[in-house]
Amino acid sequence: MSATVYLRVEGKKYGGWQDIHIEKSMSALCGAFQVRVIDTGELKNSRWPLMMGRECEVFIEDQLVLAGHIEDINIEYTFDQHSIVIAGRDKLGDLVDCHRAFDQRREWFDYRVINIIRAILAPFKFEIVVDSSATSAVNKVEEQFGFNDGDTIFETIRRICRKHYIIPVTYGDGKLVLTRSGNTYSHDSLLSGTNILRGGLRRSDRDRFSHYYMKGYSIGFDEKTLSDFTHPKGDARDQLIARYRPFVFIEDTNTSFGGCTSRAKAEAALRAGNSIVYEFEVAGWLQSNGLLWQLNQLVRITDSVLGINQKDLLIDQLRFVQGSDGQRTTIQLCTPEKYKAEADLEKATGAVDSFAMLFGGA
Repeated sequence: MSATVYLRVEGKKYGGWQDIHIEKSMSALCGAFQVRVIDTGELKNSRWPLMMGRECEVFIEDQLVLAGHIEDINIEYTFDQHSIVIAGRDKLGDLVDCHRAFDQRREWFDYRVINIIRAILAPFKFEIVVDSSATSAVNKVEEQFGFNDGDTIFETIRRICRKHYIIPVTYGDGKLVLTRSGNTYSHDSLLSGTNILRGGLRRSDRDRFSHYYMKGYSIGFDEKTLSDFTHPKGDARDQLIARYRPFVFIEDTNTSFGGCTSRAKAEAALRAGNSIVYEFEVAGWLQSNGLLWQLNQLVRITDSVLGINQKDLLIDQLRFVQGSDGQRTTIQLCTPEKYKAEADLEKATGAVDSFAMLFGGA
């Protein structure tokens, strides 16, 4: 099913793009786009009054994919044709690039997580949406939290979110959504021999370790005992890494013994989840119901080549591409446990067990 892409700038639509690349990711926060048109007619500046920094919305079949800014304009021409390339990112790209100014507050005591995030984002005036799955987590109180020198806004937000198993993401409308691993399903499944044009699995244990040791610090308060805040530490084990590979890291926010243990387990689960990447390519950009594929949705996979039978995986990254071979959607998936707060290490790593025969063991 072919789809139409257009940019809307100051209420005016710009279409006719020949090469299109739109990418969205749960881990990168902001999406990005690049579109190109090649024309054999006369180049006229008035025909493309697109300027750097202008707000821009990207649509596929009237479905908003990305709301951001134009950041790159490249024009090339020869005696018989010219090309124009327009590129940009989601509005939240500013959070990825920018740092906290020195004259702004940099530390908070006894603040709820949501209030800290609101204070951090206040100068940027971005709307924050709290998904119902994260309501309890964002209302937890941080005894102490502050910026680390050199960290960007997004790195700081991700640090406090990761501690509370919250996923900061945007779905393309320019809003920061605080959520958890999705539990809704895409309309279409992915089936080898039916709609999968290309499928693959990438595994790497380079960044996985057998033992995770976390150390931290805690602030003493009158209502706490000495053991509550004296050198808190915790550990976790990845049973699928057979040889001895220890990893030690320091929690840079106020924590406790229980917090260190939870954080060590989360680190192990996250690295286990990152070690397994599934990628599938399908024709077109739309599902059979006319809707785009969406981040943070579950997809049922049946792939006889990879030995996957009705497995539920989470959409972690999307690429909508148009080139000489038509329109394609590349869907990168991960195990849902990568982002789930309640997931234990065995769930996060157990996904590789079904591939033992294919790849000579876990």
